[in-house]
Amino acid sequence: MHVRLLQMAPGVSSTRQRPTPGYLPSSLKGDVWYSNLTYGPTVSQNPYFYGSYLGPTRKNEPIYRSADEAYQADALGALLPLSEQHWRNFTTFRLEWEPGEQGYLRWYADGKFAFGIDGADLQATTGGSIPTEPSYLIFNTAISNSWGFPTELPEDCSGDYDCKTAAGQCGFPEGFCDIFPTAFEIESVRVYQSKDKGSNHTVGCNPRSHPTAKFIAAHKYRYLAPHETVPKKPVQQGGGRCNVSDANACGASTNASTGHAGSLSDSASTPTEPRQGRGRGYCNWLGVCTCNDPFTGPTCKVPTYRDNSPGWDWEQQDDVLAPVWPEVPPALAVMTSLLAVALTLVVSALRNQRTKDSTGANSAMADADELLLERNSNNGKSNSNGNSHDSGRGDIELTDSHRSYRTSGSGSGSGSGSDRSHH
Repeated sequence: MHVRLLQMAPGVSSTRQRPTPGYLPSSLKGDVWYSNLTYGPTVSQNPYFYGSYLGPTRKNEPIYRSADEAYQADALGALLPLSEQHWRNFTTFRLEWEPGEQGYLRWYADGKFAFGIDGADLQATTGGSIPTEPSYLIFNTAISNSWGFPTELPEDCSGDYDCKTAAGQCGFPEGFCDIFPTAFEIESVRVYQSKDKGSNHTVGCNPRSHPTAKFIAAHKYRYLAPHETVPKKPVQQGGGRCNVSDANACGASTNASTGHAGSLSDSASTPTEPRQGRGRGYCNWLGVCTCNDPFTGPTCKVPTYRDNSPGWDWEQQDDVLAPVWPEVPPALAVMTSLLAVALTLVVSALRNQRTKDSTGANSAMADADELLLERNSNNGKSNSNGNSHDSGRGDIELTDSHRSYRTSGSGSGSGSGSDRSHH
């Protein structure tokens, strides 16, 4: 089976009756699902996967999603049966994508219609639309462990599904495990987009309607794992471990100009000879992949990325340089506010304490000065009453650094010098 699938959100809420996995939607049972999905003559609806609920993220997941941000995603899929020719010959698959509420998705196989999704149907069912966000293409081989095979092994089998063991092969169709290891060969990928001003198509990953670069720059924390500091990882060019005796290592047997495997004219060269200058890369004498231009990756499997449409903001530097205020998570905002309040209280308390200390010191100095002046005055009165043969003399010495105050009185009579210190 070949699966065509659109996963999207918002989906049909779990408060409504969603279809049961493994069964087709039934209006008699009250199932709520999309009503305007169209299929080709040999294509059927995929009842094994209707989407999944994306709940709150766990602690170590790189993207944070709270309970309020959890959502239901829907999967709209179709199954195309495969024949012998699909395994022996290339098949041309085509996807027509017109974004927007009135847009559509239509899949074709060798020019024959296979599956269609109507934007108006999405709008009527969930309020959604055919995706308008900038997207990129991924081509991979996906093998499911949740559908396509019975959920339980036949009664005469034991163990689990596992092509590596005789017991594990029991439940598979006859000959299924013989196809592994296998390869998914792609001859070419062609993308066409309309440049008409009235079209909903956008070119590039950073269009004006969806300023991707500025959004990522303002929300870096959404794309970071706990130990990371930047959202974009450097691309590794070569460096993967390899076996120099493997003629296919590092894409050495793939023609760098055509991309076709096994099309090199020098295939008769010895397997242990590093294939420098030919193919996507070669395994050097250290057992490490070295990539030929324009290929990259640890084992030289992908072409070096070149952006032919760098984005609207490259032409408007003023917009790029304009300040972008990042979105602060609520928990971080609350924590920052509490820290600011605590810091303000601490600073205020320190200032009040310093004011009290200063007032107390000034009061002590005033009391000491008054005491000394009063004593000096008394010494003068004593001298005028004849208690001393010589005229009275009072000296005052103030030393601020030690807070000591010294008075002296001298005469041939009963006046005597005295030192006093006030701390």
